[in-house]
Amino acid sequence: MDNEGRNTSSKDVANDAISKVPIPDRGYIRAFGFRVTTSKFSLLSKKDGHYAKLEEKCEKMEVEMSRMRSLISHVLKSQDNGSKQHSNAINNQLVNNVATNPIETSPPSINNNNTFCKCTLLDWGGTTEVVVKGRWSSNDPKVTVHHVPLDPHAVRV
Repeated sequence: MDNEGRNTSSKDVANDAISKVPIPDRGYIRAFGFRVTTSKFSLLSKKDGHYAKLEEKCEKMEVEMSRMRSLISHVLKSQDNGSKQHSNAINNQLVNNVATNPIETSPPSINNNNTFCKCTLLDWGGTTEVVVKGRWSSNDPKVTVHHVPLDPHAVRV
């Protein structure tokens, strides 16, 4: 009886040393208590395999998430640097072409020097197609259009 218990695998609970004790089993696995049947045990072992797969998948997803976070932070940092340069270029262009003051220091009221300046609005798609022609109204970020304040880099036309 001792040799049989040693030869069986440690994962095979249905045939371990405790199950070899000569007691009527009544269809239950003795190592897990009175109410665990072989069908319940097989279901539990299948779930264990499923849980192992889920844990492996979760670990892979966590690694991917950390990579994505680092990639997103890198992209945001590069965009932040690029947007600062782009913002400075826009401000310089506005000062040189149309506006008398940069956007950050514009007066809260409508700048009367810009009311007669004509401008053209281009297509959002990046093409040079002119959508509409208008007149410069304000570059103040505190001014509202339909009860919505302007973006600091936007202009009311």
